[in-house]
Amino acid sequence: MGSGRDKKKKAQEKKAGPTAGKGAEKTERKTKANEVKKERRTDKKLAGDEDDIDALLEKFALEEKQLKSVEVINDCDPPSARVNASFVPYITQRGSEIIMYGGEFSDHTRDKVYVYKDIYRFNTDKQRWTQIISKGPGPRCAHQAFIHKSFMFVWGGEFSSPNQERFQHFRDLWRLDLTTHEWDQLPLKGGPSARSGHRMVYHKGKALLFGGFYDNGRDVKYYNDLWELDLSEMTWTSVGNPSSGPWPAARSGCQMMVVDEQMYMYGGYVKDKDDEDEDLEHGKAHDDMWCLDLKAYTWERIKKAGMAPGPRCSFAMVPHKNRAFLFGGVSDNETKRGEDLSSEFHNDLYTFNFTNRRWFAAQLRAPK
Repeated sequence: MGSGRDKKKKAQEKKAGPTAGKGAEKTERKTKANEVKKERRTDKKLAGDEDDIDALLEKFALEEKQLKSVEVINDCDPPSARVNASFVPYITQRGSEIIMYGGEFSDHTRDKVYVYKDIYRFNTDKQRWTQIISKGPGPRCAHQAFIHKSFMFVWGGEFSSPNQERFQHFRDLWRLDLTTHEWDQLPLKGGPSARSGHRMVYHKGKALLFGGFYDNGRDVKYYNDLWELDLSEMTWTSVGNPSSGPWPAARSGCQMMVVDEQMYMYGGYVKDKDDEDEDLEHGKAHDDMWCLDLKAYTWERIKKAGMAPGPRCSFAMVPHKNRAFLFGGVSDNETKRGEDLSSEFHNDLYTFNFTNRRWFAAQLRAPK
């Protein structure tokens, strides 16, 4: 009797059509089940090879699908230790903030590297941190970020497996709405090749990109190309011609700053082949300074004058009124044809005068 009623009920449901909401629930259950299966397959891949880049990125994507909405954690703890994150100022009428995104951490106790995708906002007036959890780009480091209106743009960067056996460089452009904390990926055609360690600056509705490097574990290439991103048209344009006149050598890890209609660049890092042994490479830090005319897109090498900083990369450099301030950085020292390598980290401070184009050593004084 019971089975007869069930058949009759099913026939009525079939004739009347699906019950409201039933189909959506069934689809959602299937979707969750498929995601669980994908996660299990991904975990199996990583169990056999924790350096499987594709499996790692797929795992991050599956985890991100579980996020239902943006989460804002006010007055949180400071971010964990890291390098190669982006750190950009955001100044509005409401106050001054610093937006931090991504980065990497080398755990020397386990000999592993971890790459992050978290976002933090630091209120410089209140000295408070806020963490943002939102769907967006995957983990990356050595990317570049800049502010345009009420958005933060992120381009390029790299992801490394835990043992640094495999790398993936990016060439995607993302936009973070600093009001809603929602990400959008902007599908642009053309533009610079995938890379990290490049530098970008913002100037009058456009972003300029220079240099960077690409390393896939087999080949390493450093760049000295110059690109312009028009933020109103959302188009990339290659600008300038390295063979037409003075032009900076290829490098990554330099610093750039815009002053009026000029862009200044200092330092950086590159690897060159050995003159006698092609299998050997030598790291070299630059100590040259260049000025780019932002109207004509022509470069001028600035003669070294005064007490200039030595060769270095990954330092800080910002303009203030008629001077630039440069602090820190790192340089490598090689011996025995590159077999021994030691790094020297700097904590010195220099100023550069834009009027007479001279360097000066500077010292910080304790507040009275």
